[in-house]
Amino acid sequence: MKTNSALTLLLCILLMACSGPKQQPSAAIIKIDVLKAFDNQKNVKLSEFIRDVEFIPLESTKDCWFRYSENYIVGKKYVMVGDSERAHIVLFDRKGKFVRTIGTKVKGPGELIEPRNAVMDPDEEFVMVYDSGKSKLSRFSITGKFMNEIDIKGLIPTMYITNIQFINDKEFVLVNHRPYAPMEEFASLPVFDRNLNHVRDILPRANDENLRINVQPHAVFTINPERMTFWEPHLDTLYTITPEGSAIPTHVIGFSKGGPDDEFVSTNVNPNLYSDNSIVSIMDAGQYFHIMGRKDNSWFTALYNKKTNEIFEVVQKPTCDTTKNASRIGFENDLFGSGRGWLRIYSKQIDRFITLIDLETSPSEATLECIRKKEVKFPELRNRYLELLKDPEVRYQKLIVLMESSHLPNGQ
Repeated sequence: MKTNSALTLLLCILLMACSGPKQQPSAAIIKIDVLKAFDNQKNVKLSEFIRDVEFIPLESTKDCWFRYSENYIVGKKYVMVGDSERAHIVLFDRKGKFVRTIGTKVKGPGELIEPRNAVMDPDEEFVMVYDSGKSKLSRFSITGKFMNEIDIKGLIPTMYITNIQFINDKEFVLVNHRPYAPMEEFASLPVFDRNLNHVRDILPRANDENLRINVQPHAVFTINPERMTFWEPHLDTLYTITPEGSAIPTHVIGFSKGGPDDEFVSTNVNPNLYSDNSIVSIMDAGQYFHIMGRKDNSWFTALYNKKTNEIFEVVQKPTCDTTKNASRIGFENDLFGSGRGWLRIYSKQIDRFITLIDLETSPSEATLECIRKKEVKFPELRNRYLELLKDPEVRYQKLIVLMESSHLPNGQ
């Protein structure tokens, strides 16, 4: 009897141990109404987020000059710039010296017609290029050799995607535009390996009318200091994207009225129309979400404090503003004095925020004098910036600016 009782007790203990603790319910999704930001305005300067800055002036000979690009990446060895106008990728070394172009307009293997998006792999051995002119995904070695390409018309509902990003060392996603009409097997984030094999999908969507919202902005996939996130209008849900390919909803970020919603979609069948209110970028950095977009068709920047749930619009009249657009978005640049700056692109490989400045836009003498007298955190960089602006040899040069964050993770 004692033996049977002991065995029964032992069995109960084992069963309890195997079952483990009950699964805790997931945290509630936090809702953020961006309209509330415009009831509360604050002055914010760029130095409140950045503790160090590095300049990389890019060489500007005729072989490597480009007009402008929003597709640029900085790694540990190279700077990669996508030039859709000249239909190639421009590669510089880490100091800004031109290395080579990748891709060609010559018909045949490696031909590029309209390369809209490109990415380097984390090891900086390959460049993956999406060409909207051919609806093909191509792979080149970092030496410029064409490796292979695949046709992805069946995965991309429109000609364009928003972005290409690696989610781990071996796999990357295409950030899809949502379709004009229901589409079989549509997924927001199709996943590929480095050989261009389509391996799985993140956020597959049902084939229903709710997909039809091809309005700007289409989708926002961001590499952030603490996590990767994906957000798109209409659904308005911000997901954490894990390196393994899971999508975990954490926030709903949108406008309580006036944004791209069901009513907007059904009453504005023209897919090129913009809603009055929209979000262009969401950067999750330290204590804040940095939210950039348009309200009543005017640019704005808002900050959401993850610790206090406070949201406010960033406003101030910046000194020494060099462009009209710079006065509407971002923060007062008190780092080296040029216009305004913002945190929009982050490189995980080098743990820096990245922006690109076009030195071809020559400020007035009054603006230059204002920058000279301005109180800045890095006066030596301010002087270097002024030297570059006045140097006729670099008149058409572009300047990559790397910024190291001073904020601790998780709102600390």
